Amino acid sequence: MRSMQKKRILTVGPSFASRGGISAVARMLNDLLEAGGNPVDHLGSTVEGSSFGKNLYTLCSYAKFLGKILFRRYLLIHVHSSANNSFYRKVFFVVMSKLARKRVVLHVHPGRFYDFFRSKKRCSRYLIRKILCLPDAVIVLSAGIKEKFQAIIPEEKIFVLNNPVKSFHFRCQREKKEKIILYLGWFVKEKGVFDIVKAVPEVLAEEPTAKFLFCGTRDTEKLRSLFMDKPYKDRVSVREWIQGEEKTDILAQSTMLLLPSYTEGFPNVILEAMASCLPIVTTPVGAIPEALKEGENCLYIQPGDVQSLKEKILNILKNPEWGVKMGEKNLQLVREIYDINIVGSQLKEIYSKVMK
Repeated sequence: MRSMQKKRILTVGPSFASRGGISAVARMLNDLLEAGGNPVDHLGSTVEGSSFGKNLYTLCSYAKFLGKILFRRYLLIHVHSSANNSFYRKVFFVVMSKLARKRVVLHVHPGRFYDFFRSKKRCSRYLIRKILCLPDAVIVLSAGIKEKFQAIIPEEKIFVLNNPVKSFHFRCQREKKEKIILYLGWFVKEKGVFDIVKAVPEVLAEEPTAKFLFCGTRDTEKLRSLFMDKPYKDRVSVREWIQGEEKTDILAQSTMLLLPSYTEGFPNVILEAMASCLPIVTTPVGAIPEALKEGENCLYIQPGDVQSLKEKILNILKNPEWGVKMGEKNLQLVREIYDINIVGSQLKEIYSKVMK
């Protein structure tokens, strides 16, 4: 087996300037590898912006990639991918790496990838399967997702790696000054944010001192406009994307996290909320139900069920001790399983197996 020590690794994925879970995961893992003595180069494959800008950026990344694999020696190439266009963009990196006789790890982040695969016609499924068989290892987020992938590629190629979080970076603030109901993420329908909008007036009718805080990006002005002429607008705040200490502070001050998504892998924001001792109201999609138990770590609703969303929010607001207990169990779970140092060690084990 080749030693991992001092060997350079090339990772490919969204630009670290991008906002989103895949970029955050890749950055954390790269930082840990660097700290452990493995130099890491990261090549951005896409960036936020217009379609023209994204496509131009991707074309430039293809040229840079060829230069890197031809003129630099890498232990392996780690490619981070989502589904749909993200996967198609990554085909180039996987194929070129194998042609250059490099070891390749393909890290598939979304829980919906198998649905993306099944939705394609037979010819497309055949090609996707062939591409998935090229890497030396395929990383997925949970055992349930691995089971689905076994219908596509050989089991021995598939590895499970949890999303990581720097759990000791966050803090628990058990005494709350306000009842803050927090949403963190993209302001898009798929995240369920507009279902929260529908629940706001009903929750505030029973808990008028509560406050809804939305922090994120995408349709920010559209979201703000939905509250502008409402009598409860002073109880709702819509802010831009937050990060760093600002995010840490807001999580610590909040009462709960809402994430009523229609589709997910295993979102980083849930891990961050767990590390902040928060109870969570979410949906049993992607890898979430494999990690969080109903009533112990979170409260579940079905995607689009606004009535149930309202009821679960009120359950936590009216039973604060219950919320505190869920938060404490979340902190214990995240530090035992999802902390960056634990996940980083597991990644190094995967790399070692790939290099045998």
